[in-house]
Amino acid sequence: MKFRYWMLVLLVLSLILPETSYSEGKNPGLAVHNPGTRLAYITHNGQPLLAFGCHFEYMLFDDYDYKHWTAWAVQHGINHCRTRLYHAYYRKHSPFLKTENGKYDLTQWDESYWERFHEIVPYLESRGIIVHLLIFPQGTGGYWWQGDKYYLPENNVHPETAFIRPNKNTAGFWQSLARGKRKLYEIQTAILWKLIDETAEYDNIYYDLCHEPFIHAMDLDARQDMQVFLEETSKRFVRIYQELRPDKVPVLGLDTDFTPPGPMRDWIYNHDRFNLMIQGQNHDQFYSTTSEAIALRKRFGKPFCPQESLDPPGIIHIPDIKHTNALTYFDPQLRTHLRKYVWRWIMAKSQLIDIYQKSLSTEKERYEPFKHSEFENDALIIRNFWTELTDYPHLDFQGAVEAGPGTVQMVLSSPREAVAYFSSRVGAKNITFEAQELQLVRLGLADGEYDVEIWKPSAMGGVMKRTSCNVEDGSALIELPAFVDDLVVHILD
Repeated sequence: MKFRYWMLVLLVLSLILPETSYSEGKNPGLAVHNPGTRLAYITHNGQPLLAFGCHFEYMLFDDYDYKHWTAWAVQHGINHCRTRLYHAYYRKHSPFLKTENGKYDLTQWDESYWERFHEIVPYLESRGIIVHLLIFPQGTGGYWWQGDKYYLPENNVHPETAFIRPNKNTAGFWQSLARGKRKLYEIQTAILWKLIDETAEYDNIYYDLCHEPFIHAMDLDARQDMQVFLEETSKRFVRIYQELRPDKVPVLGLDTDFTPPGPMRDWIYNHDRFNLMIQGQNHDQFYSTTSEAIALRKRFGKPFCPQESLDPPGIIHIPDIKHTNALTYFDPQLRTHLRKYVWRWIMAKSQLIDIYQKSLSTEKERYEPFKHSEFENDALIIRNFWTELTDYPHLDFQGAVEAGPGTVQMVLSSPREAVAYFSSRVGAKNITFEAQELQLVRLGLADGEYDVEIWKPSAMGGVMKRTSCNVEDGSALIELPAFVDDLVVHILD
């Protein structure tokens, strides 16, 4: 489907009108503000964004009841979903054209898929749902590679794809360009240019170039070859996108799950065209905690997206073994842990927070979302709290707890507003804290009198107490009520 008429009009106008400098409140779609600083943040249609929730993993290529799930999400303040563009093992709907001999042409398209795409994505956009779109599947890693059903030469019409996976080593997927396989590279990336043409009109998508690229399984030469692939591909992606949408820069990242700390991960996080850091949380020992993510944000000046919820400490990935510390929405008993997980990432200033919900591969996972877990009520409190923030762009990692409750203690503050979060330790629940005095120090708040709202994150209604405090030289004293598991203090002028 080609661009809508109005998008062509926008393109023409952009060529004849003076360049516009978009300020907060005017930016279309998703945008990164203050890039290159520790206060980098994401807006949606000009307003600071908080997008969190379960991913509707397979809605584009399986018959997923996305309208039912969307109704549930909207009712509970949930507005984030993750979906793959395609998948090897679920191919009821595929973007690629299947030829008469049963093989796929990776440069031609099944228009029925894209027609369905254009039913789903604008519907999500109309309900305020942000889409984390995973493009390439696992890019390397031997037998466990979800692109193989398309990219193995016996499954497509392109003999060039034999280069990708000799001896079950798929590092070749990233080595095509560096090793002179230009024709193969154009076959591989045809889906990207098609995707831009089909999605640039939407304002609710951020792009993840590859889900779980398995960089840890690649040797140094392969990683260097991958950089060549990513350098040209990201440059081309942004250029083609902006030819269609000169009014915006695509929010683009590359998942660094299975990517150990070191030069390759730093190169990805530091790259100008990857304006979002994405870190998978579920599968391996390379996860990042909130404190590590804050350090990465300060170092690279980009928003951080935690993908696939996981409470630390992490565990090393073992194939076919359930990750007992992965937080999944389809386990109702994890309500408290999920709530504390989302709050911790909010306090780490992450604005795109994925809660793990696996595929539709088993009947267990086709559950009814409404009233499945009481976390949905906690989610609504999270949304209500977010709407009360007044100075999010300037909230910084300033402030500390001199005396106060909880194993987890996190503080954000600006000259006008502060937020403090307290909770029981990770993995614990039903922990009671007595009423006590909270002493905050080194706040960024200007001296003066402030209103205080004390929120109970698990309670319907949210605010459990309103009071006030005086701030002098960055210090404040506040009387806290007794609470169970977690509590939020909001200081505002």
